Amino acid sequence: MRLHAWRTLQNGRTADARPVDWGPHISTGRVADLSPGLAAALGLQTDDVVRITISALRAIPVKPVKGAKRATPVSRTAPPGKPVIKQFIRSPNCSSRNVGTKIDKIVLHCTEGSLASALAEFQRSDSRKVSAHYVIDRNGDIYQMVNDADCANHCMGANAGSIGIEHVGSETDALAAPQAAASAALIRWLLQEHQIPRTNIFGHDFTPGYSRPGGTSCPDKLFGPAHSQTTIAAWVAAKV
Repeated sequence: MRLHAWRTLQNGRTADARPVDWGPHISTGRVADLSPGLAAALGLQTDDVVRITISALRAIPVKPVKGAKRATPVSRTAPPGKPVIKQFIRSPNCSSRNVGTKIDKIVLHCTEGSLASALAEFQRSDSRKVSAHYVIDRNGDIYQMVNDADCANHCMGANAGSIGIEHVGSETDALAAPQAAASAALIRWLLQEHQIPRTNIFGHDFTPGYSRPGGTSCPDKLFGPAHSQTTIAAWVAAKV
């Protein structure tokens, strides 16, 4: 660095040196004091008021202090945002969660029919009164039908603390690639948004609290060829 110093009147003298004692000093409030050698070369006192001009004429390498630890880089990765919802189609088949009920699990379903039939079914108010929070089409479009804050009627006995995600497909379909990507993105957001453990993602038939375990083939073959929670967990580990 090049340091130029002046008294009240510029004395025209300059010298090259590293600045020392950068402050402000606790007792004096000064930003910097001159070293004795530099002050003498300029005909100044170490505590004279000076004006400092710094120009990068050359780089001065700084040797690392022996034994000093490198600072750990701070991750600036933003949390995942909620995927785009193509349309919110409100289902009447929902209810308010009890105050204080924590959303602590995600339940994965297969519609076993078309998108149109699933959307229509979840809007009917007949005796079944079924619904889900989200429906994901084969092309990756996501529809929301119940607010996260409310209970959907998707997994009898386990509705109170769960989010239900339906995936359009037949009993023998695997997830389409865009559908799998959309599902993984939505699940990542839900995990972050509601602080749900990754281990609490279940297939319908394997959800803790489900009142009829073994009573459905859902989620069928969407997440793998075997009807098991192990299949669901493997998919989550690979995709989410």
